[in-house]
This record gives sequence, C-alpha cells and structure tokens, in this order.
Amino acid sequence: MEKHSYRISRNIEKSILDAISNQLTVDDWAGVGVEKVYPKTKQVPCILVQLISETSEDLELGSKTTRDYPLIMFRIFAVDDGQRLDLKDWLKDLIKNDFDYYEYVIDEGDIIEKNLKGKIRVRRITRNEKEYENTEGLSNVDKCRHVIGVEVEVKEF
Repeated sequence: MEKHSYRISRNIEKSILDAISNQLTVDDWAGVGVEKVYPKTKQVPCILVQLISETSEDLELGSKTTRDYPLIMFRIFAVDDGQRLDLKDWLKDLIKNDFDYYEYVIDEGDIIEKNLKGKIRVRRITRNEKEYENTEGLSNVDKCRHVIGVEVEVKEF
C-alpha cells in the first residue's frame, strides 16, 4: 500500500484530537484521556471527539459550490459532577479558539507526516449540557457525562 492523505472529515477529527491532547498536557490535566467516538480504553476521565454530521449551504444561486459545516460532538466522561463541570468549562474555553487544521499523510495505516493547512473555526456551540438528567440506575461513569456540540468550518490557507 502506498501513502495517501486522510480526507477532510478525518483530518478535522484528528486535528481536534491532537489539539485537545496537547492542551491537556500544557494545562497539566494528568490522567485525562482523549479518544475518537467511544472510550476504547475505558479510561475515566476522558473526552471523546466525533464528527457526527454536516450541513451545507450553496454559495451562489444555481452553483454546485457549497460551504460545509461539520458538527463535532464532544463527550466528557468524568468521575464525579465536580470534575464534569471543571472539564466542561475547560473544554468550552478551548473550543472558543480556532484549532489548527492539519492534513495527515498515512502509510499502511500509520501517520507519517502532518502538514498545517489552515484553521478550524468554531461557528457556534449547538449543545452544552449534562448528557443524562435522570441518572437512576446508571453506572457512576454514565451519571457524570456531559456533551458539547459545535458547528465548525475549515478555513484553508
């Protein structure tokens, strides 16, 4: 297999995953995992990132040129409600800023390089709430979940 690049959706997810992981280290949030879609390692606390849908709008009447707006969902799994609130506030502050947008080049499934191609701009926060209000019968991990949804756009250089 020869090397090729991720398509835009995977580049967006990976760019955001990398940015969150890096900032957790900078801000000394030891022990907080960052994963795509669902917690594979079952590490708690963790932040999950998933591009779940995309809306498009026509740029000109009669044109097939569109501007796409991916919807990113962040899920926080915390050990208690206090940690859930702290991570929610930290993540909300982080996503208010632009993320660097990278194009990732892979070879046989491994990332071999990443090239800065632009910015991922958060257009609006579409959801920001505790995921489950009725927590009776849920495990402790599920009782302390939070979800933040954001609509983004990619601005390439």
